[in-house]
Amino acid sequence: MIAVDTNIIVRLIVADDERQLAAALALVEREDVYVPLTVLLETEWVLRSRYGYDRRGVHAALSNLPHLLRVRVEASDDVEWALDRYALGGELADYLHIAAARPAGRFGSFEKKLHRLAGPDSPAQVELIA
Repeated sequence: MIAVDTNIIVRLIVADDERQLAAALALVEREDVYVPLTVLLETEWVLRSRYGYDRRGVHAALSNLPHLLRVRVEASDDVEWALDRYALGGELADYLHIAAARPAGRFGSFEKKLHRLAGPDSPAQVELIA
């Protein structure tokens, strides 16, 4: 298994460089590819800032990653939760932070709306820090 950088995931999604796309496709055909949460976070930013993807486009692109041949996403169930919440509003980064907090069980924030947005099924309990 090989963990990959954001640029490989972006090539698979936007297909804007034929040579790099071919190399990325060859990689996912021959090896198991691991996508860390940090790469997902950066990919969302790149898709929005450089390629003009809207929330729906980002959600679709990142939700389809685990369905690509030999691609494994870190904490895939928690990422699915984060992407579903992101589709409804809020920042993907916040939801990925909550997902990554599962081992702690609790996630503290000054953001009042985050507790409401995270909902009762979040991977970690969101607590407002006063």
